[in-house]
Amino acid sequence: MAVLTCRNVSYCYPGTRNGIFAINLTVEPGEMVAVVGRNGAGKSTLLNLISGYLKPDDGSIRCADTLTYHDFGVSAQRQTIDWYLNVEDNILIGADLVGIGKRAARESADRIMAILDLTALKRRASDSLSGGQLQRAQVARALVHRPKIAILDEPTAGLDFHYSKRMFAYLSEQCGETGCSVLVSSHDLNMLETYCGKILVVDQGKQVFFGEMSEFLKTALNRRTVTVTYDGSFDESGLNVLRRLGAELEDSTIRVSDDNANEFFSVLPELLKSIQIKDIRMNQLNLAQRLSREENNEA
Repeated sequence: MAVLTCRNVSYCYPGTRNGIFAINLTVEPGEMVAVVGRNGAGKSTLLNLISGYLKPDDGSIRCADTLTYHDFGVSAQRQTIDWYLNVEDNILIGADLVGIGKRAARESADRIMAILDLTALKRRASDSLSGGQLQRAQVARALVHRPKIAILDEPTAGLDFHYSKRMFAYLSEQCGETGCSVLVSSHDLNMLETYCGKILVVDQGKQVFFGEMSEFLKTALNRRTVTVTYDGSFDESGLNVLRRLGAELEDSTIRVSDDNANEFFSVLPELLKSIQIKDIRMNQLNLAQRLSREENNEA
């Protein structure tokens, strides 16, 4: 049974044409859903609507009858840390607000601080923290009470790979162990691809795709790319051929979508007059490459 359902959800910012339009999605217990799109696509708007910060102009957002507001954990893109509190007290507030007992709250706070490497900082004043440390503290406060639905808008902003991986690994663990459901927006597309089972792609406020991550990676746009590494350099004629094929050239590497692979191989003998091939591979596109190609196709 779905824990969250959005049906034709629309919202337009007053006096503008900016917002989201007819978004549909369902989230099941234990699912981690990536919300992706270019800047201004509507990701934060959707997450703010689901979090209750905004009210839809049209459509509906419904949660399972068994859930209450206390079952949500929200980390918005804007900083919501209380500056007059230290790190530990900021995190404990996340537990106190949902009525967790003091002992259980402290145990949970100690655990999430250890996971996000905040233990040594717990007595530090919030206004003395770096941007990445503030981000970790904010996410810890959203997760300290082990919510049944976590809504995280750019939770890895300002974090390095080490912290990003620990955070996503913890979220994945919670999904498996407690049935927590996660909606997460992040520019860290490699983490989303690794840990999220579903994906919602939005562009200019409109839903482009919602479904299994594996299905998106399999069917969206170009399925694969031909990658050629070479020695030498192309003359202007060779460069024009590659431009016509939409090839990407970088650091003695050519990348061509499989839609153009046959034509590429047909002109390859002519290209070999200028270059010497070192390696040819047919690779599956990753999430970042697919979204980049989608944006290029729409530009």
